[in-house]
Amino acid sequence: LSKRGVNGLTEEVTAVFEKFIDETKPDCVHVHNMHYFSKIHALVIRGIATKKGIPLILTAHNVWDDNLFLDLTKKVKWDHIIAVSHFIKREIIGAGYSHKGITVIHHGVDQDSYFSKASTRPVFKKYPVLRGRKIIFHPARMGLAKGCDVSIKALRIVKERFPRAILVLAGTRNIIDWGQTQQRDIAYMVSLIKSLELKDNVLIDAFPLKDMPHLYAASKVCIYPSTSSEPFGLTMLEALSSARPMVVTETGGMPEIIKDG
Repeated sequence: LSKRGVNGLTEEVTAVFEKFIDETKPDCVHVHNMHYFSKIHALVIRGIATKKGIPLILTAHNVWDDNLFLDLTKKVKWDHIIAVSHFIKREIIGAGYSHKGITVIHHGVDQDSYFSKASTRPVFKKYPVLRGRKIIFHPARMGLAKGCDVSIKALRIVKERFPRAILVLAGTRNIIDWGQTQQRDIAYMVSLIKSLELKDNVLIDAFPLKDMPHLYAASKVCIYPSTSSEPFGLTMLEALSSARPMVVTETGGMPEIIKDG
């Protein structure tokens, strides 16, 4: 791949897609985020869908500010676009796409997994340090874009009134580190915690998905002070479904779900 590049894969991509379409005979083709990453894949599936008379639907989970995003959003003829938030819809319209071809469908969560009476026992058993503490839960990957440093700085203020409050920064190892900044961001935040003398008030770990409902249940409040334009933010719904208050920054699609007051 490194020698041929993505452009050299057109024939292989076409063969794989055509074989799949011929075998499954779909009523429509629904792709996710194919307005980015690989121009070849988007153009190939557009060509196949047109040839076979199959509607091509795109769900856009993100937007970017570079030429690849603008090129694929405007030049690939999507029969319809589903945006995960009104923020995403506005951004796509700003890229030159007609508002008539976009429908907003917000994400949802499984309320059988995230509910107010989820057990807290697994969390306190695994992390005894959390027992009897006021837990502030920041459910996001560790990174400056997710506002983890904002949470840490805010904790210093909270600690003045609630000395035993503890901030849980819940990251995950299952991420794609596009800018190769993850380890640098973590190192900065560890240094920040030390300089603000908060090492006894912060717990950092990578939690498996199955532990998340228990963490929400154990928390007093959840926060997501993202400093980037968050497209939507599933953690908001997870917190609300768990009957926990959620504090967010007024950016991206988050104000569509969380209202002040």
